[in-house]
Amino acid sequence: MSTTFAVISDTHGRLDYPVIDLIDECDGVIHAGDFDNENTYNKIELLCDDKPYYRVRGNNDFFRVFDLEDELFFKIENVEIYLTHIPMYLPRNLGNANLVICGHMHRFCFDNLNSVPYIKGSFPSDIKYLNPGSVSYPRGGENKSAAKLTISGERFTVEKINLD
Repeated sequence: MSTTFAVISDTHGRLDYPVIDLIDECDGVIHAGDFDNENTYNKIELLCDDKPYYRVRGNNDFFRVFDLEDELFFKIENVEIYLTHIPMYLPRNLGNANLVICGHMHRFCFDNLNSVPYIKGSFPSDIKYLNPGSVSYPRGGENKSAAKLTISGERFTVEKINLD
């Protein structure tokens, strides 16, 4: 059996139906920051109902300064995940993380952490990096996007979800 998570970021006040549909069909949600306002934050929280919901503060999330964390370490099944918004400031010690999830860049990327050009430093070669892109304002000519993370035990796969 596997568990699926909608991985979204950089909503910037927009929550269109393709994103809502993705949240509905998944077992949980991971948001890598930049909700941009309380209304969007609350809508996602309502959509999650009793689903697991992991989220961090983005650089535009001034409304939840005291109750959103800048970073989270958590485990889903046997996959250790580190979640933060801005990828350029990763800590040297990522603990036992198998997967690093960030936002901020507004461009989809799923690769080995050491292969991502804007990540500085050297990390264990088995750590993967996921940026789901932006569900609102993509950059670099890309489409609006999110990701579906499927976890089964200690294995995981990532599917890019185009939202245009």
